[in-house]
Formats: sequence, C-alpha cells, structure tokens
Amino acid sequence: MKNKKLVIAGLMIHPNLKKICILGLGGGTLGMSLEKIFPDVDIDQIEINPEVYEIAKNFQVLMR
Repeated sequence: MKNKKLVIAGLMIHPNLKKICILGLGGGTLGMSLEKIFPDVDIDQIEINPEVYEIAKNFQVLMR
C-alpha cells in the first residue's frame, strides 16, 4: 500500500503525463487505481507470466 501511494504521488506532480508503463501485474490494483485517477492517460501493464495473467483475467482485475 505504501509503495502504491508513493507511485501515485510521484505521478501527480508530473506536469504533462501522457503514458504510464507498469511492469508486472501483481494483484492488478495499481493499474486499476491509476486508470481511475488518470482517465486520459494511456496505461500499459506488462506481465510475462501467463499464469498470473490468467488468474487476473478470471478475477476480473484487468484494466479496460
């Protein structure tokens, strides 16, 4: 939770944020949070483990 807050705080001070790339899916909460906070920003989330991706898909934690 603390790391998520630090990431969001760092992004909030960027003057012209257009794109975000997240490496690793984890629980998917960072991507979903950023999508709500920055609806006009292009967000890519990359996961190399197909099993993590399938679990996230089954639990519907993937971004739009």
